[in-house]
Amino acid sequence: MGIVDYGLRYAKMGETQMNHFLFSEPFFLVLNIMAYLAGTWLYTQFRFPLLHPLITAILLVGSYLGITKTSYQIYFENSQTIRLFLDLSVVALGYLLWEQVAHIKRDALAVLGACFIGSLTGVLSVVFTAWLMGGDSDIIASLQPKSVTTPIAMGISERFGGIPSLTAVLVVFCGILGSVVGPSLLNRCGIKSRLARGIAMGAASHGVGTARALQMGVLEGAAGGLAIAVMGVFTAICTAALTPLWRLMGVL
Repeated sequence: MGIVDYGLRYAKMGETQMNHFLFSEPFFLVLNIMAYLAGTWLYTQFRFPLLHPLITAILLVGSYLGITKTSYQIYFENSQTIRLFLDLSVVALGYLLWEQVAHIKRDALAVLGACFIGSLTGVLSVVFTAWLMGGDSDIIASLQPKSVTTPIAMGISERFGGIPSLTAVLVVFCGILGSVVGPSLLNRCGIKSRLARGIAMGAASHGVGTARALQMGVLEGAAGGLAIAVMGVFTAICTAALTPLWRLMGVL
């Protein structure tokens, strides 16, 4: 075998190793981190709502997957580390809640009542709005759980005839919208209670809103984490209870 053949052989080996790396978990981890850092820099520079770091990160990662024709399944299977961090963040919220339980326990009934009204209002408002605008039944079913965290929302959507992937997009959109406009809206409404502000952010904007609430304070973040869990339960109950009525009315 000549020198040229050896060169071609090792070049192909290098190309194979490079291709393997570009679809590996370490690369996807770095890709996600760099995309989010780029989004944070852009948002810091321009302060434009549509340049929210999460939106930018999704667009950048999605563009890479589209350009390289990488399936979402491959990306998902090689994102174990990111999912581990997400699981740890849930545990961290639980620890914050335990630290602040004395503050929250005094207003437990108010918190439960607020989350129940929030979940009921969220379902009713979006269903009637979509119905009046002529939305299809599968679209309406996909919209119902928009205000709860993604795994719960997708499960509710699938159970009641919605499109889980569409629901996931709507959940992310609501989270980003709430995290961007939520604090200023609460200020304009004169809501100063730290507990109320945290519950509002978590109830309306789930994980993304709770991350923003954490920037307001520890109590706000703990309250937001509690609201995520309670809203998930109440929204599932409201959706199950109201679905027969929607079908009777011809909404679904």
